Amino acid sequence: NMPYNFPNDFEMIKLMELHDIFVANKSFNDLKNKIIDKKELENLPLLVLTKGATTRIRLDDYCVENNITIHPEMEFGSNTLIKEFTMAGFGIGMLTKEHVKEELISGELFELKIDLPLKEKYLGMAYDMSRKNNIIVNNFIKFIQKHDTK
Repeated sequence: NMPYNFPNDFEMIKLMELHDIFVANKSFNDLKNKIIDKKELENLPLLVLTKGATTRIRLDDYCVENNITIHPEMEFGSNTLIKEFTMAGFGIGMLTKEHVKEELISGELFELKIDLPLKEKYLGMAYDMSRKNNIIVNNFIKFIQKHDTK
């Protein structure tokens, strides 16, 4: 996940923009068409990444800036676990829209309507510029850029 503070001798390439959202399953249908105020985050059973993860840092920073105190129901070390527990109805998961695209289309999950204007986030690649002339590194960068998913 980027942006990330890399040393100056590293080059970053954006591959795919990511969008953080809150999702739930049918257990939370009462929230499906409701516009949820950001302050209501304090009372929701949130399923989020553990402290220290880039996404969690962004959420915590947002909460501090908006005087919100969240009390997550559960914290996980992976988005896959958040997705599974959200699908099972244990709470409201914070995931990227890209990670739950199929579940949103199928209706297994729905996106909550919460105004959560977080800063830009994207999936990217970073490499040491001093190695760019290395044929393997150069070919890998070309391959990734050719097959990126923008």
